[in-house]
Amino acid sequence: MSIRTGWKSHAGDIVLGGVIFTIGLALFLQAQSLAPGPGLFPRFVLALMTATGAGIVALAILAGMRGRPAEAAQADWGRSVGVPAIILIAAGVLLYAIGFYLTSPLLIIAVYLWHCRVANGAVRLWRDPGVALVLAVGATLVLYLVFDRLIGLPAPTGALL
Repeated sequence: MSIRTGWKSHAGDIVLGGVIFTIGLALFLQAQSLAPGPGLFPRFVLALMTATGAGIVALAILAGMRGRPAEAAQADWGRSVGVPAIILIAAGVLLYAIGFYLTSPLLIIAVYLWHCRVANGAVRLWRDPGVALVLAVGATLVLYLVFDRLIGLPAPTGALL
């Protein structure tokens, strides 16, 4: 198997960066209709998202111009990208159906356990699910207190609730 060099070997990063940039920019422009107070944080996050997408594209192009090979892990693309993509698609469906505060802990638990699986080779049943649950509940509680109570920016409740 040969390792490709040049910008074509980084085409996946260029496409991903372009998608992140485009989504970030479109949502940033849409967020301009929000009131100045509650709209400040979404605009800030979306500006960072847009800049991140542009940065990914720029770094991929530069790496290709310098002749650096793409990551060898691309052969394992299905497991490295497929499962997180499924998790995010499921989270998007759940977000629409049951709302932010019920979806967030499920997403955090799924991502944490997937990361444990990738980083350690397995999920340690005696520790990882408990840590994931505490992290998920704690993070969701902090998000609720900061956004709903402190800033006054309610999260989506979902179509079924």
